[in-house]
Amino acid sequence: MQLLSLASWLLRRRLRHSWLLLAVTSFGILASVTIMSTGALYSRALGEAGLRHTLASFRPEVLNAQVTAQNRPLGRSDYLTLHNLVQESAEERLGELLRGTERIGTILSNLPMLHTPASYIPSARPFFLTGFTDHTSLVQGRWPKIWDSKSQGEVETVIGVGTSRQLGFGVGDQITLVPFPGSPERLLFDVVGLAEPIDSHEEYWMGSPTYFDITTVGTVGESVVVPLFVNEEDFFGALATRYPMLGGNFGFNLFLDPSYLTAENANWVKRQVLGLETDLNKRYPRTLVASRLGRTVDEFNRSLTLARIPLLLYLSLVVVVVLYFLVLIAGFLGRSQAEEASLLRSRGASAPQVTGVLTLAEGVVALVAMAGGPFLAWIIVKSLLLDSIDPASNSETPIPLGLAADMFLMGALGGVIALLTLVAASVGRARLGALEFLLSRARPPTVSFVHRYHLDILLVLVVVVIWYQVGVREGFVAGEQESQELNVDPTLVLGPMIALFAASILLLRGFPWLVRVLSWVGTRAGPAWFHYALLKLSRDPIPHGSLVIILMLAAALGVFGATFQSSLSQSQGDQARYRVGGEMVVRGSGLPPDAQMILEKIPGVSAVTPVLRDSVTTVDGRLGDRVQLLAVDSRTVEESSWFRKDFFAGGLREVGKLLRPRNIPVSLAGTGIPLPEDTVSLGVWVDSGELSGLDITAGMIMRVRIMAGAGHYRTISMGNVLQPFDPAIAGAEEANGRWRLFTGEFPSTEARGSFPLELVSVYFTSGAIQFPEGALRLDDITAFAPSTGPDGLIVEGFEGGAAWVPLANQGQTVDMVLRSTASARSGGASLQFSWQAPISNDPRGIHLPPGPFPVPAIGGPNFQVGQLVRVKLGGLAVPVQVVGLLDHFPTLYPGRDPFLLVDLANYREYVLRLPAGALEEPGEVWLSLLPNADRQGIIVQIRDLIPGLITIRDREDVASFSAKNPLTGGGWDGLTALSMGAIGITVLLAFSVHALVSVSMGRIDLAVIQVLGFSRLDLFLSLATERLIIAVLAIAAGSAMGYWPGLEILELMDLTPRGGAPVPPLVPSVNRWLMAGALSGLLAASVLSVGFATLAALRLKPSEVLRGGA
Repeated sequence: MQLLSLASWLLRRRLRHSWLLLAVTSFGILASVTIMSTGALYSRALGEAGLRHTLASFRPEVLNAQVTAQNRPLGRSDYLTLHNLVQESAEERLGELLRGTERIGTILSNLPMLHTPASYIPSARPFFLTGFTDHTSLVQGRWPKIWDSKSQGEVETVIGVGTSRQLGFGVGDQITLVPFPGSPERLLFDVVGLAEPIDSHEEYWMGSPTYFDITTVGTVGESVVVPLFVNEEDFFGALATRYPMLGGNFGFNLFLDPSYLTAENANWVKRQVLGLETDLNKRYPRTLVASRLGRTVDEFNRSLTLARIPLLLYLSLVVVVVLYFLVLIAGFLGRSQAEEASLLRSRGASAPQVTGVLTLAEGVVALVAMAGGPFLAWIIVKSLLLDSIDPASNSETPIPLGLAADMFLMGALGGVIALLTLVAASVGRARLGALEFLLSRARPPTVSFVHRYHLDILLVLVVVVIWYQVGVREGFVAGEQESQELNVDPTLVLGPMIALFAASILLLRGFPWLVRVLSWVGTRAGPAWFHYALLKLSRDPIPHGSLVIILMLAAALGVFGATFQSSLSQSQGDQARYRVGGEMVVRGSGLPPDAQMILEKIPGVSAVTPVLRDSVTTVDGRLGDRVQLLAVDSRTVEESSWFRKDFFAGGLREVGKLLRPRNIPVSLAGTGIPLPEDTVSLGVWVDSGELSGLDITAGMIMRVRIMAGAGHYRTISMGNVLQPFDPAIAGAEEANGRWRLFTGEFPSTEARGSFPLELVSVYFTSGAIQFPEGALRLDDITAFAPSTGPDGLIVEGFEGGAAWVPLANQGQTVDMVLRSTASARSGGASLQFSWQAPISNDPRGIHLPPGPFPVPAIGGPNFQVGQLVRVKLGGLAVPVQVVGLLDHFPTLYPGRDPFLLVDLANYREYVLRLPAGALEEPGEVWLSLLPNADRQGIIVQIRDLIPGLITIRDREDVASFSAKNPLTGGGWDGLTALSMGAIGITVLLAFSVHALVSVSMGRIDLAVIQVLGFSRLDLFLSLATERLIIAVLAIAAGSAMGYWPGLEILELMDLTPRGGAPVPPLVPSVNRWLMAGALSGLLAASVLSVGFATLAALRLKPSEVLRGGA
């Protein structure tokens, strides 16, 4: 009872005499509670916003579900049972998530078509799709009528406009199908309409409107399938009734409502979609439910886990600053409470009793803060932070933010931690008796408790252990291989917070030495006010060192806060730009061969870069290794492609120079051996003497490849160079029997192509399984034409003018080309072509490369400069020489497959000159737009000009959307600014309280120096020097600690949803305005504290102070 009475008296006394310090302490406790509750609320809001952003990043049809029951009987009864089961299971499992359902059925087998205008025999696949007529427009004709079962006549059908154009069918034509192989029966369909989709990108088509064009089945086009639309009634009445053995596949498109998903029910929805497949397979085995919704939820969960790492880390740093603020204030309180504590100890109170009495007021404040802090946090998040989160979704409903247990639990945790911090700081004071108190006041310690017992060294060792664990795990997260989930270790996430605090305390070890050096300098140079300020710092460094720590922590947090959010957001934008590549990218199967010419004419388009992408195999690599080959137009890629400076020294301009050291003529004229325009045949003199002893019956066929104008190529057969001489076949033979002339007739003028004509290659093939090593000599390639006379015109004598090189083969040794001067037919030289690797059906020979040879390429990190790589192309190879290395190029990921970057013109023309050389058209086009171009208008024009199946991606739209991802830094500016505001207030209070307490405790010294002659200006300068030295040193050290170690932490936090390193790697981005505002605010707080200290010092009356004494 006496203790309670004493506690009540002390509490009232505290409120009367130390209300200011108690108010400041209350702010720190409330800040700790509020920040912890804000973290819980903000994390929940980020989860909701992140889910909306994740769902908005996919087309709606991707998130829908497609149910497919395979190989079912065509009977209506079986179908109705299946339909009812799907409907009941979907409604039971999905409930409000299900928006609607469409049914689809197709014949299982492709039915051969007879009497088609096409040169090939296609197959047909009748289908029905509910809602088809509502989402399709008739270009011609009408919709089918219900089949008349009495007449057993033709079934009416509608085909797509593309199918009509490709097959030549129109309205009124009849399609005849064979229901079974070898069956004499015929299934007749009357084409009554031609249709096309109203909007091919509509959600209804589930991303694949393939009902309007013929499709190719098989890897090499074994079968061409024609879709025929029929009514659902006709599908079962006309087809299933008559041919029940055909079988069919039935599907159900389930349209889901993404807005129903929340962060709380997302996992439940995922389980329901998976459970739907389980339910259906119990009755109908092999039934599939395809939906990306489950995978999307998994990605969201991983992203949310990763998002909590920087959030937890940042808020933990803020809480550390607040807690240290409480420790600092507790130290100031200790000076005013030490006398009370010593008095209680002298009266017989124990240390725990004294500690409880001293922290009684703080305990009451903590209870009040834990009750009201969460509600204050809810108001802050609801009114200030929620609007700063923009998930960039189509949802119009605000992000829900209700009261939940997590905010109260985290607030209580913050209050308990704050109270325990104050209790720990009071324990030392509670142990002091009256004598110890008088000694400590007379001679304050110069070494802090932490340094005295080397606790800073212990913290450093803890940081080393944590950092080692982070290095072993390669980050703060670890993935489970079975569940594919990511786990975050909170102890590792708190490591940077401990490291920052340890660094601050460790740097504080040198603070007294630095102050002593400055004091020594000040005694020899500088005015008295400067010397007094430094002397005061050196005599009592611990309180000033405490200010250094909190200011260092605040500065480090300000710099880190200005870096981490903008860096993470910028990294997301860079990753999106890297994925897209061009400023605007058009790709898809509907891209026509003349897409480049079409797109160049669109107003606002400044450059067009065709891009050819292929996955190839190299001859020299390990068997099965794939290499990503990207061929781009190096002349325009600099304008259209996004490229960062750190990817390659010199940028894309230097890349273009390496890939295209010299330009290829647009017409390619002059890159081969010119032939007369009226050439009717071509002859090549061959010496095959080195092969005469071989017993080979398969022979060796020689062919030449001719280039016509505009880059069109023709191949001409010259005959078997090993065939015995026959003048009627082999042309002519020299008297010595070594040289023989082999000729080949040119095609007609119409078939040979436009002029000029040029010879580009001579090659050989053999029917032998392996033709052994050997050599052939070639000389005097002769063109025969009316203008050349009967002897013809020698167009190539191999006298050294043309740079003939061997075709690259796929063997272990390369073929050789050598100019021989010893055995020429005429002139001074002939050409010898020799080989060591056996020849078979794969062409081998010589050719004239149209451009640089080998084809220059820039390789990924798996290659070496100067390395020669042979890329497989059919039975041949394309020689590619690596002329440079880069780690990253847009759309290429070195961690997946090695990659090679080549110039499209070099690569294409080299391939086309090869025997039977053929190359696919570029599958995508990258556009560069003028700065003020109407981007949406250009997209509309592209869709009008290229109406086929294409996708268009605007790089900056995609990057802007990605940068707004709430789970990767998008929209965190509000939290960062609010935190820095709270830290600024904390620092201002700490400095102000220190100034007032310092003036109060040192009032006798201040009175003495004024009596000794210090003017008001001297007093102000002395106080300003004392605090600004602390501010400058602490802000400089804190900024360095926040930036450079922060970069290492950022690289560990910037991860993909699968926990891997992002591509491209993160480049730090500093929000300069936020950093400048944070550091300026801290400096302003220091300056304001100077004003407070000066006002307090000027209010002192030296005579009264000296009369009253200590």
